[in-house]
Amino acid sequence: MYSSEIGKDAYGNFARLARRFYSIGEELFDLKEKLKREEANLETIKGEIEKPFAKEEELALLLKKQEELNARLTEEKETEQEGREGEENTSKRHR
Repeated sequence: MYSSEIGKDAYGNFARLARRFYSIGEELFDLKEKLKREEANLETIKGEIEKPFAKEEELALLLKKQEELNARLTEEKETEQEGREGEENTSKRHR
Protein backbone atom coordinates (compact mmCIF):
# COMPACT_ATOMS: atom_id res chain seq x y z
CA MET A 1 0.00 0.00 0.00
CA TYR A 2 1.31 3.40 -0.92
CA SER A 3 0.41 6.66 0.74
CA SER A 4 1.18 10.35 0.43
CA GLU A 5 0.39 13.41 2.50
CA ILE A 6 -2.48 15.53 1.22
CA GLY A 7 -2.53 19.23 1.97
CA LYS A 8 -4.72 22.20 1.07
CA ASP A 9 -2.65 23.33 -1.93
CA ALA A 10 -3.69 21.49 -5.11
CA TYR A 11 -0.35 22.14 -6.84
CA GLY A 12 1.54 20.79 -3.80
CA ASN A 13 -0.70 17.73 -3.72
CA PHE A 14 -0.11 17.11 -7.40
CA ALA A 15 3.66 17.47 -6.97
CA ARG A 16 3.69 15.05 -4.01
CA LEU A 17 1.62 12.50 -5.91
CA ALA A 18 3.85 12.82 -8.98
CA ARG A 19 7.01 12.29 -6.88
CA ARG A 20 5.39 9.28 -5.22
CA PHE A 21 4.32 7.88 -8.57
CA TYR A 22 7.87 8.12 -9.97
CA SER A 23 9.36 6.68 -6.78
CA ILE A 24 7.13 3.61 -7.18
CA GLY A 25 8.68 3.03 -10.60
CA GLU A 26 12.18 3.31 -9.12
CA GLU A 27 11.28 0.90 -6.31
CA LEU A 28 9.87 -1.55 -8.83
CA PHE A 29 13.06 -1.37 -10.90
CA ASP A 30 15.23 -1.90 -7.80
CA LEU A 31 13.11 -4.86 -6.69
CA LYS A 32 13.29 -6.46 -10.14
CA GLU A 33 17.08 -6.11 -10.11
CA LYS A 34 17.25 -7.63 -6.64
CA LEU A 35 15.05 -10.50 -7.81
CA LYS A 36 17.39 -11.17 -10.75
CA ARG A 37 20.40 -11.27 -8.41
CA GLU A 38 18.63 -13.61 -5.99
CA GLU A 39 17.55 -15.93 -8.81
CA ALA A 40 21.15 -16.05 -10.06
CA ASN A 41 22.33 -16.83 -6.51
CA LEU A 42 19.72 -19.58 -6.26
CA GLU A 43 20.98 -21.19 -9.48
CA THR A 44 24.56 -21.02 -8.21
CA ILE A 45 23.55 -22.66 -4.94
CA LYS A 46 21.60 -25.38 -6.76
CA GLY A 47 24.75 -26.16 -8.76
CA GLU A 48 26.82 -26.37 -5.58
CA ILE A 49 24.33 -28.74 -3.97
CA GLU A 50 24.54 -31.13 -6.92
CA LYS A 51 28.34 -31.38 -6.67
CA PRO A 52 29.73 -34.36 -4.76
CA PHE A 53 31.36 -33.65 -1.41
CA ALA A 54 35.01 -32.93 -2.26
CA LYS A 55 36.38 -34.46 0.94
CA GLU A 56 34.15 -37.54 1.01
CA GLU A 57 37.00 -40.07 0.79
CA GLU A 58 38.99 -38.27 3.47
CA LEU A 59 35.92 -38.14 5.71
CA ALA A 60 35.27 -41.86 5.29
CA LEU A 61 38.91 -42.64 6.13
CA LEU A 62 38.85 -40.44 9.23
CA LEU A 63 35.54 -41.92 10.41
CA LYS A 64 36.98 -45.42 10.05
CA LYS A 65 40.04 -44.36 12.02
CA GLN A 66 37.79 -42.88 14.71
CA GLU A 67 35.86 -46.16 14.96
CA GLU A 68 39.12 -48.07 15.38
CA LEU A 69 40.32 -45.68 18.08
CA ASN A 70 37.00 -45.88 19.90
CA ALA A 71 37.14 -49.67 19.79
CA ARG A 72 40.67 -49.66 21.20
CA LEU A 73 39.66 -47.24 23.96
CA THR A 74 36.67 -49.38 24.86
CA GLU A 75 38.89 -52.46 24.91
CA GLU A 76 41.45 -50.71 27.12
CA LYS A 77 38.74 -49.55 29.54
CA GLU A 78 37.33 -53.06 29.75
CA THR A 79 40.80 -54.52 30.36
CA GLU A 80 41.50 -51.89 32.99
CA GLN A 81 38.15 -52.58 34.68
CA GLU A 82 38.83 -56.34 34.66
CA GLY A 83 42.26 -55.65 36.20
CA ARG A 84 40.71 -53.62 39.01
CA GLU A 85 38.09 -56.27 39.68
CA GLY A 86 40.80 -58.93 39.78
CA GLU A 87 42.84 -56.87 42.25
CA GLU A 88 39.78 -56.37 44.45
CA ASN A 89 39.06 -60.11 44.48
CA THR A 90 42.68 -60.91 45.29
CA SER A 91 42.82 -58.41 48.13
CA LYS A 92 39.53 -59.76 49.58
CA ARG A 93 40.96 -63.30 49.64
CA HIS A 94 44.10 -62.19 51.49
CA ARG A 95 42.16 -60.47 54.28
